[in-house]
Amino acid sequence: MKLLNLVQGTDEWLIARLEHLTASEAPAMMGDSKFMGRNELLALKKGWKSNPNSSFKEALFQDGHDFEEAARPLAEVELFEDLIPLVGSLEVDGLLLLASFDGLTEDHVTAWEHKMWNDTLAENVRNAVLEPHYYWQLEHQLLVSKADVCVFNVSDGTTDKNESMPYVSVPERREKLIAGWKQFVIDLDAFELKAKTEVVVAQKIKELPLLEIILVGEVSNSNLVAYKSTALTFISSIKTELQTEQDFKDAAEAIKFLKNGEDELESVKTRALAQTADIKEMFETVNELKEEMRQKRLTLTKLAKTEKDRIRFDMNQQATLSYQSFIAEVSVQILPIQLLSVTSFDADFNQAMKGKSSVDSLKNCVDTKLAQLKIDVNEVVDLIKSNLESLRTLAEKHAFLFNDTPHLVLKANDDLVNLIKARISEHEEAEAESKRLEQVRIEAAAKEKAEREAAEKLERETQAIRDKERVKVEAEQEQKRKEAATKVEAERIIDHVMAVEEKPVKQRLAERFEETSTSVDKEVAPIQQEVPRKVVADRQATANDVAVFLSSVGPDEINAFGNLLVSGDSRLEGEAVHNLKVAFHKFMQQAAA
Repeated sequence: MKLLNLVQGTDEWLIARLEHLTASEAPAMMGDSKFMGRNELLALKKGWKSNPNSSFKEALFQDGHDFEEAARPLAEVELFEDLIPLVGSLEVDGLLLLASFDGLTEDHVTAWEHKMWNDTLAENVRNAVLEPHYYWQLEHQLLVSKADVCVFNVSDGTTDKNESMPYVSVPERREKLIAGWKQFVIDLDAFELKAKTEVVVAQKIKELPLLEIILVGEVSNSNLVAYKSTALTFISSIKTELQTEQDFKDAAEAIKFLKNGEDELESVKTRALAQTADIKEMFETVNELKEEMRQKRLTLTKLAKTEKDRIRFDMNQQATLSYQSFIAEVSVQILPIQLLSVTSFDADFNQAMKGKSSVDSLKNCVDTKLAQLKIDVNEVVDLIKSNLESLRTLAEKHAFLFNDTPHLVLKANDDLVNLIKARISEHEEAEAESKRLEQVRIEAAAKEKAEREAAEKLERETQAIRDKERVKVEAEQEQKRKEAATKVEAERIIDHVMAVEEKPVKQRLAERFEETSTSVDKEVAPIQQEVPRKVVADRQATANDVAVFLSSVGPDEINAFGNLLVSGDSRLEGEAVHNLKVAFHKFMQQAAA
């Protein structure tokens, strides 16, 4: 706060007040002043003129200042602090604010505001309840001074009538106060100062002559003719086209005058009747005048009501259009949010005009209502803009989580920020859990696949072992079968050999194959010649030698010549004979050795 070297009440102080937005003007600016309308304040600020005070108000203000001076020492004793009258200013969001303090402690922690005693206000202070007419001034003072508390004191300067209460700034009120001053500055720029400078007072109606009728069997004395002429002239002169505030004031006064005239004529007629018998002319005149007055009064009453209704209607229409235009203007700032789809405002201008009669009071109420609506709308729009910005900043990558944005934009910004963070956190946790579960599923599937493949491999290996074992068994069985077959074949050969005449091997073989082809003989002859003669010379091979020889050779060797021996193929049989000879020769050599 910047302290100004000004003394309250001086011309310099008054000039400073005109250049600033002051604490004492705050209630009027908010439309809650008991002494001044908002339009009046606009006119004062626009016209740069002092607020005219009557002698009664001046005396009242002087009493207030006197009580304040007397109450300050009492408050200083109560607070144990000096309370210094100061004037300070502060710029807030481009607004030049000023406050004149009845008292401020040296450390600027505590402010003191004094009001003149009245029983109702004192009772409210005892109950710690203040009307807007008072608390807007205190809010303004606390905003400018940045004091922690303002002691609101109501007294007559004595200890007998002295009540006080602490007032601490209410954040919501402070925000409304600042918004109100911003709207006031906008309205002040557009406000057109009217030329009218005096209070409208109904024109004084020229009184009709006092009607007197004295009857003594006849009309003995009467100014009825003159009265009639004056009355009819007056009635015809009454204006019935009502447009200005002056017209309405004059009409109201005329209605009252005509009603009094009707009552007076009825009274004169009653008095005349009490004096004498019926006098036709007098009654007709009286009745005529009375009816003229009544008709004019009814016409004026109807016209006044109709015109007032029209004015109310026009004001309501104009204010409604201004409100709708303002809504459309500010709604652009919060697209795609539709302002009136997420909230509503009390735009009942007819209710605001209720109980007001003068054109000026109607206009002041409508203008104040419109200004308050703009303040409320701007407050909501600012909140929505702040919330949309928070959504854009914090939820840029998670917009899909906030499809209910129209239901969220009216939340307090701190609450919305917490909600955004909570939703994103929950989503990320859910995503992480989903990924974890997916990884678990993948790992489980991989494990299952590995186990399945391992099982399949084991099965294949087991099957391979089984197949190998089976092949081995089958081979062994085949070997055994072959051995059995060989044995059977050997036995057959042996039986065949035994069945033939005992002859040397060389002879038997020659006989066996004597019918073979020449090529085979040629092949066998050399082999026969190779058989050592020593073996043959020593002894002749017997059937037993052949049996022993055959039992000593393996299945493969038997197959080498045994089967071929009986194959029926001369070439192969020749080979078999050759193989048999060689093998048998070796056998015989081993036996001889």
